[in-house]
Amino acid sequence: MKIWMAGIAVLAVQLLLCWGAEYLEARRHRRGAVGHSYILGYWLGVNFLFFALVLWAILLVGVAGWIEFDMGTNFGVLLASGLCLAVGIGILTRDRWALTLGIVATLNPILWGIGGVYVWKRWEELEGESLGEIAQLPGRAWRFALARTSEISRAVQGR
Repeated sequence: MKIWMAGIAVLAVQLLLCWGAEYLEARRHRRGAVGHSYILGYWLGVNFLFFALVLWAILLVGVAGWIEFDMGTNFGVLLASGLCLAVGIGILTRDRWALTLGIVATLNPILWGIGGVYVWKRWEELEGESLGEIAQLPGRAWRFALARTSEISRAVQGR
């Protein structure tokens, strides 16, 4: 009986994550994006962020003392959650290397095949977007930050 409850919980979470990926894809198209669909990338990115959240919850349970973890386990869980967070954000910002790493990190040969074709067809259009595109931050602030960054880099290079 308990296995069915766990299965239903996993299915419910995956349905919510699929809905989140659909939402991100629809928002991308409303903004006038062109190119192939990125729904698998959004789904994978949202899954990595969810897994990072689950690892943080496990870490908090261990630190609170409800479950006995040694220091090495705590560090391992913290490192894994940080990597999942970084890969998830990278995938959501359409970074090609984060998507490739995310697909390989799933350890799922079926997803490797599907993801390999998926990335191969989208490689040129996956240049990455700024995090502001995902978070809908005001465009002027990002343009100002990018302009300042390019001014600083030109000054450092002596141009």
